Amino acid sequence: AQGIPLLSYPQVLKMISADKYTIAVSGMHGKTTTTAMVSRMMKQCGLHPTTVVGSIMKDTGSNFLAGDSKYFVVEADEYRRSFHNLSPKVLVITNIDEDHLDYYKDIDDIKDAFHELAMKVPADGAIICNPEAPYVGEVIEGAVAPIINWAHHLADVPSLLVPGTFNRENAACAFALGRHLDLHRKEIEDSLASFGGTWRRFEYIGKTMTGALVYDDYAHHPTEIEAVLSTAREEFGTKKIYVVFHPHLYSRTKLLLHDFARSLARKDMEIGRASCRER
Repeated sequence: AQGIPLLSYPQVLKMISADKYTIAVSGMHGKTTTTAMVSRMMKQCGLHPTTVVGSIMKDTGSNFLAGDSKYFVVEADEYRRSFHNLSPKVLVITNIDEDHLDYYKDIDDIKDAFHELAMKVPADGAIICNPEAPYVGEVIEGAVAPIINWAHHLADVPSLLVPGTFNRENAACAFALGRHLDLHRKEIEDSLASFGGTWRRFEYIGKTMTGALVYDDYAHHPTEIEAVLSTAREEFGTKKIYVVFHPHLYSRTKLLLHDFARSLARKDMEIGRASCRER
C-alpha cells in the first residue's frame, strides 16, 4: 500500500548472490554445520566472506556474518526449490535423501531439483560432492563444472571437537572447498580442529541436579536421528542414555512415520517423546 517492495527471504538471497562469488552449501543433512565450518575457515584464512546460515554460529553469536570480500557463503535450502534463486560459483552437496515430501512428489522430484541447481554451476566453478553417494551421481550428470569428490579428503580431516562420523564428512566437504580455493592446508586443518559447532547440533547444554549430561540436537529426520543416537552411544559407551524425541512438523512425521519408528527402535537407549504441535 505504501509502495514499498516486498521480497521473500529467497528473493533477497538471489539479489545478494547475483554479483558475488557464491558458495552454496546444499544437502538434506549437514549443510548448516558445513556452511559454518566453511565460513569460519575462510574467515580465518583471510577471505572474509559474507555468510548466511540456518543456525547460530558460535563464533559470531548470529546466523549472519558481514564480510568485506567478493565471497558469499550461504546455506542453500531445498524446500520449495528456494535454492534455485542462488547463482552458485561453487556448489557443495553433502548428501541427498527423501525429505519435504509435503512439497516434493518423491525422490525423483527431489533429484530433479538438485540437478537443476547443479546445472547452474559454470565451467569455471566447481561441484563438491561424493558421486558415489545415493542419488548424487544422477544429480550431477551433464554438469559442466568440474566435480571434486569430498570423500577423497576424509583422511585429511584432523581430530575434531565436534563428534560423529557425519561431522567428519561435513569437515571433508569444507576441506575439499578450502583446497579448491588454494587455502593453506595447515590453516584449513587448524580451523576445522578448533571448530566448536553450532546451536542445537549435538550441543552440550549442561547438567541436571543429579549430574546427568544434557545435549540438544535439531535432528528432525530419521537419518539424522540415527546419526545422532549412534554418536551419543559412541561418545558415552555403556552409560545409560535417555532420548526425548519431539517431532518436527506433523506432515514430516506422517510421511516418514515408519522410518522414524525404525530410527528410534533402539534397545540400547530409553526413548520417550514430547507432544507434537505445529502452529
